[in-house]
Amino acid sequence: GYSADCVVDSVSLSVPAIDTYDYSSDGITLKWNSVANASGYRIYKYDEAKKTYVNVKTINGQSVSSYKVTGLESGQTYKFKIKAFRRLSSGIVWTKASSAYSAYNGEDVIPDTPMITSCAVGADSVTVSWTKIDNASGYRLYRYDEAAKTYKSVKTLNGADSTSYTVSGAAEKFKVKAFIRLGNKVSWGKASSVFTTLSSVSCIPEFISAQAGESSVTLEWTKIGIASGYRLYRYDEEARTYISVKTLNGSDSTSYTVTGIGAGTYKFKIKAYSRHDGEVSWGKASQPLTAEII
Repeated sequence: GYSADCVVDSVSLSVPAIDTYDYSSDGITLKWNSVANASGYRIYKYDEAKKTYVNVKTINGQSVSSYKVTGLESGQTYKFKIKAFRRLSSGIVWTKASSAYSAYNGEDVIPDTPMITSCAVGADSVTVSWTKIDNASGYRLYRYDEAAKTYKSVKTLNGADSTSYTVSGAAEKFKVKAFIRLGNKVSWGKASSVFTTLSSVSCIPEFISAQAGESSVTLEWTKIGIASGYRLYRYDEEARTYISVKTLNGSDSTSYTVTGIGAGTYKFKIKAYSRHDGEVSWGKASQPLTAEII
């Protein structure tokens, strides 16, 4: 048994380490780094009833680096350790036991995909929130890196309830993944759909004023700092929908004069948009503004 072995430290043998495993229907195959000068290895499994590690198998051969443990209960997580040994004329020299390694006896469990629900934009940060995945061990948040033209990891959070994180700086596009950790193996779910901060309530422009002129009206709205520009819409009574009036480039383009309109009552909306790597993301439309031309 594990407790009965005589452990002799030796500078000539390194302590092996279980670094991965494979699951199959008939057992778990543990894999480790082979140890120079070793004569073999011994595998131990934690016995819950005895509250100690017990001998599973003694394996001869320095180059051996895997062993299948059978007779395990499906759907359970087991803990293992490994030692290396060397046979000498004076006896057997053992290394210390490796750190415990956990292995799940079952198929990989892939978590569902979370959905980003909001991005609260502050002065110098963005707080991203997403839906909870009940069986998740945690999540990884990514944001789009303009220079690298790819999504990069921002933070890995542990716990199914860890469903928000505040990112410093002015990031605009995010994704999130859930993961499940079973033993020492991690299974990742699919990444969420891209969420642009322009979809956040705090990134919806608001009309500030409407100044009527002769056959015209000058509209002004709030600036969205992360926007690439805006699109102005006017309600068309015949089509019974809002139609585009003008697309303006630049986050500072916060006013526009609509000309060629007669006396009457008009309704307008405004949207912000962001352009990244040739793709355009649109924010939500503002509340309608009613302007009367006399």
